[in-house]
Amino acid sequence: MSANRRTLLRQAGIVGTSLLAGSSVVGAVTVDEATAGRIEGTVTDFGVPVADATVTLAGGIDAHTVTTDEDGDYGIDLEPGTYYRTVTADGYRDATRVVDVAADGPTRENVSLERAWGPGEGELEVFATEVGGGPTIPCDVTIYGDTRYGLTAPRGSVPDGERWNAGFAVAEGWWEVRVTNAEGYDDGYGKAYVAADETEVAIVELREADSAGEPRELPDFGRFTGTVVDDGGPIVDATVRADGSYVRTADDGTFELELEHGRHVVTVDAPGYEPATATVEVRFARETTGTVSLESSS
Repeated sequence: MSANRRTLLRQAGIVGTSLLAGSSVVGAVTVDEATAGRIEGTVTDFGVPVADATVTLAGGIDAHTVTTDEDGDYGIDLEPGTYYRTVTADGYRDATRVVDVAADGPTRENVSLERAWGPGEGELEVFATEVGGGPTIPCDVTIYGDTRYGLTAPRGSVPDGERWNAGFAVAEGWWEVRVTNAEGYDDGYGKAYVAADETEVAIVELREADSAGEPRELPDFGRFTGTVVDDGGPIVDATVRADGSYVRTADDGTFELELEHGRHVVTVDAPGYEPATATVEVRFARETTGTVSLESSS
């Protein structure tokens, strides 16, 4: 793999973060002056804020609901106690759990949402242009959602009235777009939410490549990186496995594994420790990070 592609994963304009990142929303609610508790946080998708998510705190017959702001933040003033916290947003699975709201200060409750697709179907049209608009640019288009589709767009769009008479027929939900092999341009990225029975358009703006170097590429794989520890200390030579590939941890317990876009079952083991297994989401051209803690088998 070239140094150019490795550098891209760290410097691409797409933000890569841990799956465990949280989120929050600030919402206006009416509360009694005697209310002493507060819950606040951020709602995210792979580290990116989710705006307009609905956050509900229900306890007994009372329910408090707010909507996340553009930064994914929310906040609710309410009486201290135990509540069912539910977060909903188009294109995501509902996230519900029990939370305790304390009386001695704001309770922080960040939420990382998981994307969901279907059951309906819609259409996604893709157009590749220069930054600011203009004629479409011949390229290759790959889209990622509950599955992956790829094709060559000789006229720079899908549909194009010639080779492709319609857009991509896809399951309702969030779709990410990767545009590559546009001569003289860096690779491009876009995303769109496709509603059932609707047509959504994704316009991907491509920057001209630096004339002094190679075009910047967005690889079709991502990275899972992290550290394997025992009581906070690094475990050397632990094995991290996924999809038939494996790597061993370095002297500081760190590892780096390149994986295809999607969810992967990752297993970590080391002599003298119980193995650990988890499902990890990896997205193309981004990095998922995490810390794996192993327990001694003795």
